[in-house]
Amino acid sequence: MKLIYATGFSKNEKLEWKPVVFNNIIQSMRQIFDAMADYGLEFENKDNEVSAHPDRLSRLSLGAVWVFSPTA
Repeated sequence: MKLIYATGFSKNEKLEWKPVVFNNIIQSMRQIFDAMADYGLEFENKDNEVSAHPDRLSRLSLGAVWVFSPTA
C-alpha cells in the first residue's frame, strides 16, 4: 500500500526488505517445482532441471541472508 499511497520506500527500507522478497521468490519457486513433481510435469528445457534442484534452492535462500543483509 505504501507504493500506491505514498512516495515509495527509502533506500534503507529497500535494503531491509530485499532478503524477505528474495526468500519469498525462492519459496514460491520451490512450491511450483514441488507441484510440477506431484503432477508429473517436466521442464520443456531439460537444462532448467538443474536450477530447480532443492539443494541449489536451499543454498540460494541461505545465501540471501548474508548477501543482501543491510549493514548497520
